Amino acid sequence: MSALSPTAEQRALVEDLLRPLPQLLPHSRLQNAPAGESETWQAMADLGWFAAAASDHVGGAGLSIVECALMGLGLGRQLASPNVVATLFAARLLQAAAPDIAAALACGEQRAALGFRSNVGDLVAADAGEVQLIVALGEQGLTVFTREAEGALLHDARRLWASELETARAAPTLLEVDGAGELAEAQVLLASQAAGLAAVARDAAVDYAKIRTQFGQPIGAFQAVKHRCADMAMRALAAEDLVGFAAVALADRRKEAVLLAASALNVALRAALLNAASNIQIHGGIGFSEECDAHRFLKRARLLEAIAGGSAAVRRRVLAVDASQSV
Repeated sequence: MSALSPTAEQRALVEDLLRPLPQLLPHSRLQNAPAGESETWQAMADLGWFAAAASDHVGGAGLSIVECALMGLGLGRQLASPNVVATLFAARLLQAAAPDIAAALACGEQRAALGFRSNVGDLVAADAGEVQLIVALGEQGLTVFTREAEGALLHDARRLWASELETARAAPTLLEVDGAGELAEAQVLLASQAAGLAAVARDAAVDYAKIRTQFGQPIGAFQAVKHRCADMAMRALAAEDLVGFAAVALADRRKEAVLLAASALNVALRAALLNAASNIQIHGGIGFSEECDAHRFLKRARLLEAIAGGSAAVRRRVLAVDASQSV
């Protein structure tokens, strides 16, 4: 790999791995069901996506955080459930402490969900209907819970989040990780999904600006719309580049990796939220309608923000990084 970004070989490998992704997870699927991916889970398992990060002794492919971050970019573009990344990450996280569970995750027999603490302190999991584990990000580390029983769905979660959210009753902790490296990897994977989302929102806005006409010409010809699209392009590029920098730094175990990972999540989430909002604006009135995909990008960005603990927590992690801390 180069000094700063993933290599062409790494990008080509992930491109081949995710080639079926647009057909497997089209945006149109979200018009009928939450993004739990229940109908396509086995297909994703057969493609080896959940085994990407785990080592070969649990049936994994042993790909580095760099390839996994590139996968996250692609999954973010298709608004894939965060549980896809949660499952592949949990398989790597548990391969030493619980290899049997890691193997079950790698082959798709078990599933993991990303969780977060609500304002009232409840553990809330995204798309947790068929999951066995919940991976929750804390301020300084990660906690993996075994999901004990079905929780209560949050009111209007489907309409507001385009995802099923439920309060989860957790059994005793399966694994608690205080290491900076594991938290940094989780941040990079979340950031990669947000960066992918920022990119697809940019593309949707640009494509629509080319076909919507006002005063006899495409709205993309107007300076105000050009400026908005240019801002979206810069935010998406900055997010994707910083995710790449952070992933390479983690793979190389550089001393700045922890700071880059925290910064990548901060920048990528902001890019996803702002680009999703701008995309709705460029789509005008139809951007708020159920038939248009524009509102789904914003809902998915808000879900990723919640899983990360909220924007304030993301910024606190950046400020709390010890520059001398190693992964």
